Amino acid sequence: MDIVVYRHELAEAIGMEVLEALERLPSAEQESLRFSAERLYGKGEGVVRRAKALLDVISQELLANELAKKTEHLRRAEKEGNEAEKGVLMKAVDMLIKRIAQLKREV
Repeated sequence: MDIVVYRHELAEAIGMEVLEALERLPSAEQESLRFSAERLYGKGEGVVRRAKALLDVISQELLANELAKKTEHLRRAEKEGNEAEKGVLMKAVDMLIKRIAQLKREV
């Protein structure tokens, strides 16, 4: 497994700010997270496949959270009658739904 490539893909999935926060965690806490990940996703053969699956799950969860936020903002814009904001948010919601569906098809 190419760690540099995986780090880049992880940064894309969770954002560089979150990745840097994880890297700043105390070493004991990092080790605890590694242990949990190994327990959940195993070691040895298939690690690349499992790492990809983990990245996909993380991406789907982050997109679902973003979709929930955008949907709430859309409801607020509709309630306030803000047509310009409503149009922008409808496009964002549509894009997020399509991206989530694409990730699910790839799994």
